[in-house]
Amino acid sequence: MQAGVVFAEPGKPVKILAGTGLFGQGAALSSIRFMLTNADPSFYEEPLNPQDVELETVQQAQGRGFPVDQGMIFHPSLQAARDMWIVDDVRMKQLARYGIVLEGLEFLHQQAHEALRQAQDRLHNYDYSGYFTHVREALGLEARIYPDVRSTANDTVRAVIFYFALLLPFSFFCERFFFAASEVRNQIFGFVGIFVGVFLLLRWVHPAFKLSGSPYIIFLAFVILALGSLVVVIVVGRFMELIQRRRGAASGLHETDVGRLSVGFAATILGISNLRKRRFRTCLNAITLTLLTFSVASFTSVQSGISFYRLPRATEPIYEGALVRDRAWSPMQPSSLRFVESAFGDKAIVVPRSWQLSQVQAERAFIEFESLDTGRSAFAHGLVGFTATEPRVSGIDRFLTAGRFFEAGEVDVVILPDILASVLGVTDQDLGRSSLRLYG
Repeated sequence: MQAGVVFAEPGKPVKILAGTGLFGQGAALSSIRFMLTNADPSFYEEPLNPQDVELETVQQAQGRGFPVDQGMIFHPSLQAARDMWIVDDVRMKQLARYGIVLEGLEFLHQQAHEALRQAQDRLHNYDYSGYFTHVREALGLEARIYPDVRSTANDTVRAVIFYFALLLPFSFFCERFFFAASEVRNQIFGFVGIFVGVFLLLRWVHPAFKLSGSPYIIFLAFVILALGSLVVVIVVGRFMELIQRRRGAASGLHETDVGRLSVGFAATILGISNLRKRRFRTCLNAITLTLLTFSVASFTSVQSGISFYRLPRATEPIYEGALVRDRAWSPMQPSSLRFVESAFGDKAIVVPRSWQLSQVQAERAFIEFESLDTGRSAFAHGLVGFTATEPRVSGIDRFLTAGRFFEAGEVDVVILPDILASVLGVTDQDLGRSSLRLYG
């Protein structure tokens, strides 16, 4: 039996977000696996159409929180799965309203909805084993969907920042091409006017401004970033110029160098001036490049999705089964075993395994074994832990040259490889009587 306790000020609502990672790091919130927000159940019972989703709807789907005075949250797994489903559903409907459809995630989302429905039915029928099976299935599916839905919305906003970065030289080139003002004041007015005009066009066309709760903050953030970068460039340029002067004064040599940026800028202005003289040809070239760019982008667009792949192997398997592990062979939480047992316990034999390798990999550190009877020592690179039910799956007990496999309830027992046993001086006659020391 496990429970969690949350401390908060009386009278305030609480939302609980749980993720994998160290406490206080951003990675924990970017990979949320558990969410308790107390969202309105009507979003689950009667899902909305994409046309009905507004920014206010998304905020309502994020839940109103649980009052601290409530004291307890009943059926937290079911509540968390439903809250995550509601958030993902509303966000996916919001993206679909503006033409961003996540087909691969939609299939998993529907599976999670069906698992939630079955979990509620099993709970009403007091079938708690089936309830945990389906509610964990729904949690697993929604936890997989949530980061992809969130990253899609964030990528849409980041794309606007990229467009703004391209808009700076575009505004300058357009001002030089269409107006070519001689006074600096008119040049600035033309540049700012083109920049603001294209921004207003993106404001009403690009979906990122519809997805953001404060769209003009994106524009303000980019302006601050651009002005800050300009100040940094000016300060660094002045500093390098001052250093060069001091160096020349100390050595008595004065160098004159033409900046590469100045030469490139002058060449760009000259090129734009030549384009102004041939406006019809320039317009035809611009139309051609625009059509080619859109044609190539239409046929080579990149789409992200979730797919399940099978990698065939030529080796003959010794048994039929599946290995559940972390992608990087990192440790897994004990709850993972309970999830697998609840999902496949009635269909297959679930056998846990564990292993431990030496910490130092580059220097090939080893784990020391010492025989208390012979006084000899030996070293192993790693340890593997099995349970008494392992022979029912892999039949590993048939490879034993002496003795027997583990039995249920046994502790402080070990099976040694032949080479390690010979180094320690342990023979067949010592089985069950020899003592070994591990980790001092």
